[in-house]
Amino acid sequence: MSNRPPLKVFISSTSVDLQEHREAVYDLISRAGEYAIDMRYFGSRPDDPKTVCYEEIESADVLVGIYAMRYGWVPPGEDKSITELEFDYARKHNIRCLCYVLDEKKASWPIERIEFQAIDKLKVFKDKINALVRSTFTTPEDLAGKVSADLTRMVKEHSAAN
Repeated sequence: MSNRPPLKVFISSTSVDLQEHREAVYDLISRAGEYAIDMRYFGSRPDDPKTVCYEEIESADVLVGIYAMRYGWVPPGEDKSITELEFDYARKHNIRCLCYVLDEKKASWPIERIEFQAIDKLKVFKDKINALVRSTFTTPEDLAGKVSADLTRMVKEHSAAN
């Protein structure tokens, strides 16, 4: 049994289309004894969603970004989705980002999960993500396996640093 503190992992994605994927990642993080930060458990707070997300990201060791075919919700007064704002904030504050992008050629993806009206914004966002070393996924299980392998490596690095 390790005495190291758990790795704090902020899970970022659009929510409507990636519920099963988020759940698979949340479960594997929890089973591994790490600490998953997921918006489903933020509860009620007196702050706006962007502020709460930023506070939670600041407390994280790593952001796991899961991206498919939706750009997502854009907060009032913003021109970027909350998901892109989370990614940008993590990068600006030197929070490590592990990014996973849907393999559009191999995955079977329901048309109702595609946000056609925001496809141009999504492409610009994915271009930023693609500047990093990132993985692709096809299913929740495929994603969970890849996140597990990457987090295992990060836990070793985290343990060595503490």
